[in-house]
Amino acid sequence: MKTDLLIIGGGLAGLTAAYEVLKAEPGRRITILRPGAGSSPYVHGFNMPLNPQDSTELFIQDTEASGRGQGNAALVEELCRGSLELLPFFDELGLDFNREADGSYQQLRPLGASCPRVISIGNDAGGAILRKLLIVMEQHENVSVCTTLHALRLITENGRVRGAHCFDTQSKRWMQIKAKAVILAAGGFCRIFPFSTMRAARRADFADAAPDEHDLPRAQAARAKDQPLYGLLRGLRERRDERGELRIHGADDADPVIRHGDIPFRRRGRGRAGFCPP
Repeated sequence: MKTDLLIIGGGLAGLTAAYEVLKAEPGRRITILRPGAGSSPYVHGFNMPLNPQDSTELFIQDTEASGRGQGNAALVEELCRGSLELLPFFDELGLDFNREADGSYQQLRPLGASCPRVISIGNDAGGAILRKLLIVMEQHENVSVCTTLHALRLITENGRVRGAHCFDTQSKRWMQIKAKAVILAAGGFCRIFPFSTMRAARRADFADAAPDEHDLPRAQAARAKDQPLYGLLRGLRERRDERGELRIHGADDADPVIRHGDIPFRRRGRGRAGFCPP
């Protein structure tokens, strides 16, 4: 199979990429691999410095402080300064965000923010945007959204990515997709991390974003850097209830906060715990 553009991942990043390409070059053939939407449907809202008390500089300061100085400064600045550029995109899609009586955006104050900053659509911003983008994709005959194809290996030629080896879970057949350009938009989960406490994360759009965790230098570096935290989370990864909360076994129910070193977990009822920010 051949296409002009192969997009691996059908969440917000992948569908938005397809949307922008369609605007710029509507004649391009686009193939989107979307066996799952990852964490995109669970996006509650978007941080934007729209409050009169807010500013891009304050947004940057809050983000750096929340990351305890571990974030990439250039990426933090790009994220915060670029957030307002999403507003025209939202308007194009005709999204109806929560509003105050005077017509201004209704904003929530998230943890770590100095003032209200999150705008949302009900409690379903990610899902609402996905539905709008999928409608746009369906209206273009040169766009194929494949929900049963999983990319397992990238095809490279002369040091360039030229496509992907895929498996169709419906027909149980292997196939190759060759493309002039490839966009990898499988999300941060996508097996880059050696484990995840989020069930949706295991439905990755791309199984070969990283090899087995034992061969992944990034995972090995993370283990070496913070072995206690790695060991704690790895031990808890399967101990969760249907709501996805972590289960702590053998802990004292009388203690509302469980600590692992200086990492606090606050109890949420018997046998459950969630991360407790300082």
